Amino acid sequence: MASIGLNVSSYYSLGVRLYFDYSRDITRYWQWGISYETTRHATTSVSGLPRDAQPLELNHTIICGNIYRKVNTPIKGVHWRFGAGAGLIHAFWDESDQFGLALNLSAGLHIKLSRNVWLTTSVFPLLLPSNRIPYAFIRMPGQSHILSGSFFNIGFQARF
Repeated sequence: MASIGLNVSSYYSLGVRLYFDYSRDITRYWQWGISYETTRHATTSVSGLPRDAQPLELNHTIICGNIYRKVNTPIKGVHWRFGAGAGLIHAFWDESDQFGLALNLSAGLHIKLSRNVWLTTSVFPLLLPSNRIPYAFIRMPGQSHILSGSFFNIGFQARF
């Protein structure tokens, strides 16, 4: 699966997010997977914030092992997929590199377009336009973690 969207972090850094996921069925309703996501900041300042509270230009890359649960809907060819995972993060800001542990929760809506292709987005695109929330244990200036959320994601999943 590949998707693109926006990302906002606990450091007020807004950026573009690119996400890839390889998953395989364990049983009819359970899957395991490996995911890779990278976020690049797109903002350098936010109006209304004091100069010392401007967003940190945070870029990060996360690789995780995940477990997913598929839940069918009453509509044929549509299912939800909920998951959790753990892995590593690489964060880069102001010429500083840090590595740490990352945890994530995900929830997605999968709509079958053809025999082997699905459209993926957030579970409730209009109410909650997020499908993945990573949490990373990295000590950064003024905080002991990174919390970020993805928004307005859309992607495609293909079965080979």
